[in-house]
Amino acid sequence: MQSTEATSHDAVRDTKTAKRREVTYKTLEEIEREVERIANEQTTVTGNWSEGQILQHLARTFQMSFEGATFKLPLFIRIMAGFMKNKWLKGPMPAGFQLPADNPLRPNNRVSREEGAREMQQIFARLARGEKMTQRSPAFGKMTHEDWIRLHLIHCGLHLSFIHFADSAQQPA
Repeated sequence: MQSTEATSHDAVRDTKTAKRREVTYKTLEEIEREVERIANEQTTVTGNWSEGQILQHLARTFQMSFEGATFKLPLFIRIMAGFMKNKWLKGPMPAGFQLPADNPLRPNNRVSREEGAREMQQIFARLARGEKMTQRSPAFGKMTHEDWIRLHLIHCGLHLSFIHFADSAQQPA
């Protein structure tokens, strides 16, 4: 599938002001359908990551909610995040946050759309088998499966809003 894929070598875009689609998900099934579209349709990207990088980042975040984080955030961030948890679980999530280069949730510099979609399909398969996301969040601490679902719906809404479909009326200006 053709796309305009951003890479780590492209000029950095300000994701706070980048053109984005209006995206709100109510179910994980909606995200699964969107990932299928991304895998099979022509798209453009208005953020700094390619379609594959976005999908890989989302898959890694889901994986963390199943298996636990392999990193720890500084105490002051965890304290601040604790006060923000309820706000973030209601959404929307603001654009513009930059993960540190060594953060394991950061995607590889080059990952294909197909690989990113495959990683997300593995996540959906785990959910279909009834696996629960109950690991502690590195930012928010204890999270229920339902908390994780809400956070993933909002997080996916943020990142997938940078992907625009060629046949959509919601094209970037």
